[in-house]
Amino acid sequence: MKDIINKYDLIYQQLKNSKTSKDPLAEIQNRNEVGNLWYAAGQLPKAQEHWNDSLATIFKTVNPLEHHHEILTSQAPYLVQQVGNKETLLAICLLYKISNFTAAHQLHTQRAAT
Repeated sequence: MKDIINKYDLIYQQLKNSKTSKDPLAEIQNRNEVGNLWYAAGQLPKAQEHWNDSLATIFKTVNPLEHHHEILTSQAPYLVQQVGNKETLLAICLLYKISNFTAAHQLHTQRAAT
């Protein structure tokens, strides 16, 4: 499992450092997949870290888990137009995963993600 995660991390670095093609959706999906792998390996804090990184890329902010209510409130009427259809759906899925899988015993984090 660790070898697969390392390969995903290498792909992420290549995507992030690419001079010819910036593909934020690929970066977002890569972090999501790495989070899924960490979750499958039972490493919940690492899964949450990668899912939070995906949210940060979607919302273009640092620590979006703490600020997503303000982000969603301020962007609500035009959220899909501002971040995109796929990105909005991924953000919803990521918030769900953080809330239900990694923050089940952390009430403050679970509340922040819902």
